[in-house]
Amino acid sequence: MKTPLDMLHIIVAQISEGNTLLEMIYKNTEEMNEETDCALACLIRSFDKTREMIYAYIEELAKAPPPRD
Repeated sequence: MKTPLDMLHIIVAQISEGNTLLEMIYKNTEEMNEETDCALACLIRSFDKTREMIYAYIEELAKAPPPRD
């Protein structure tokens, strides 16, 4: 299982990637069209996958025994 710190790095990277993609979409789009819709749909799917990964990791943590000091 990944450590919480590893997971935070992964999550931050994916959110940063999504943010960059969103900035690109808005900078390169003069009007909403099919291409823009597809790019935004891709970004939404990416964020959904990130959310699912986060919830799966939370479930793993909830099932794991507490760490020993």
